[in-house]
Amino acid sequence: MTLDAGALGRDTLRHTAFGGDAESFFRKAIEQAAVGNFDEAIDTLHEVTKAKPDYLQAWNAKAMLYRIVGNKKMAELCTETARSIVTTR
Repeated sequence: MTLDAGALGRDTLRHTAFGGDAESFFRKAIEQAAVGNFDEAIDTLHEVTKAKPDYLQAWNAKAMLYRIVGNKKMAELCTETARSIVTTR
C-alpha cells in the first residue's frame, strides 16, 4: 500500500479547514512559495480556497503566484474572486 502524503494533506484540510487549519495550510503555501515551489504553493492554496471559499488572503496569494508563473488568466480570475469577497463583506 502506497501512502500519498499530498492527498492525505488535502483530505485533512477538507475535514478541518473550517477550524484553525486553513491558516496552517495558508502558512504552508507561503513557505512553499518562499523557497520557489510556486506550483506546490498554488496547489495548497487551491485546497484552502476550495475548503474555505471566502479566504481573501488565499485568493490574493493565488493571484500573485499565478502572475509569477505567467498564468495571467488565472491571476485575473483569482483577483476577481478576491474583489467579490471584499464587496460582499
